Amino acid sequence: MKRRIAIAVGVLIALAALVWLTFAVVVPPAVDVAHAQQRDVIDTLVATGQVVADDNPTATSEVAAPVVSVPVRQGDRVEAGDVIAELDATEAQREVERARATVEEARATLRAVTERGEPTAREDLQQAQRELESAREDYERARQLYEEGVGPRIDVEEARRAVDRAQSDLQRATTAYEQAAEDGTDFEQAAAAVARAEAEHRLAQDRLADYTIRAGADATVLTREVDPGDTVQPGGVIATLALEGPQKILIEPDERQLAQLQPGQPAIAAADAYPTEQFEAAVDRIDPAVDPETGTITARLSIDEPPEFLRSAMTVTVDIELDRQDDALIVPRQAVRGLDTASPWVLRIDDGRATAHRVDTGIDDIEFVQITDGLDIGDQIIADPDVESGDRVRPGDAVQLTPEDVEPLDPQDDPVDEPPPAAHRAGGQR
Repeated sequence: MKRRIAIAVGVLIALAALVWLTFAVVVPPAVDVAHAQQRDVIDTLVATGQVVADDNPTATSEVAAPVVSVPVRQGDRVEAGDVIAELDATEAQREVERARATVEEARATLRAVTERGEPTAREDLQQAQRELESAREDYERARQLYEEGVGPRIDVEEARRAVDRAQSDLQRATTAYEQAAEDGTDFEQAAAAVARAEAEHRLAQDRLADYTIRAGADATVLTREVDPGDTVQPGGVIATLALEGPQKILIEPDERQLAQLQPGQPAIAAADAYPTEQFEAAVDRIDPAVDPETGTITARLSIDEPPEFLRSAMTVTVDIELDRQDDALIVPRQAVRGLDTASPWVLRIDDGRATAHRVDTGIDDIEFVQITDGLDIGDQIIADPDVESGDRVRPGDAVQLTPEDVEPLDPQDDPVDEPPPAAHRAGGQR
């Protein structure tokens, strides 16, 4: 009895081994597969930057002087004309007072020429005209008496010399009057002296104003560079301001993104301090120069409707949409092999075997890669990294990637050869 039981157990074990061996040889292993399908795919650039004002001017000194007071602090909001700093203006104030005194002196001289010089010169001119007329009458009388034989010739000669003297006196009086009149030399010289003095006074006042540093427009004080007692030199920075108005996001991606970045590309941004509060931005300007030390470029993104919490110098992360393909033929990234090489390929299931197929890729994101040539819709692509070309396989579980299934890409895992500082591609490099 025991012998028959032992024989039966042995037969069962042999049958089980035969079944297992037959299954292993005849039935290929199941592998994870993905189906080539159509969907929208977006190529993005993830970058970290800072919020900056459209213009960050500096309040600088035009003169060398000690600082007397700095009534603003970092973070203060100032209006156009508000005082940023006061410098010691003792000597400049003295220059203004001296210039003012010179103006008063020049104006007094002009008044003297206008009020006293011209009337006196007019009286002298009129007197000279009367004396010339009297001398001519005396000459005519002396000449007539001489011609009648009554008067001596010497009287005629004396009368003629008197006329000559009167004409000379009239000429001098005329010149003096013209010089004293408003269109004369004395008046012009006095008026010019007033103009020069007034110009020097205005210049002294302008120099005095340089000792008071004021805000040129409504702004926020970003930095305060001096304190009372410090001495500033011409061009020295007193404070850095952020003008009220449009804000921008400044990023410095790797120079390899220069060809892909274009003005107008949309972006989604979020401040590190408010990571759940996303807002829209757009690429506004791209500097063509590359920083030779860091190998980065500078790009600015405009913000049409900045959120109220946004402040200058905030750290912001942006996702810039570099490219978009609607209804693109795509497969999961994990199914594409050699994606970072010039010859990417996939393993497709053909007649129960894994077959290598060269593919052309388009844009990609953290989930999918666009296939522009080499596959058709519905092709079964092996996503299992352990399968090799030529292996006998059968379709197993289908790989379904959704945004919830995808973990954020770590910069060190990015297939780009060397991730740029503060920015990396969300997809792979092509």
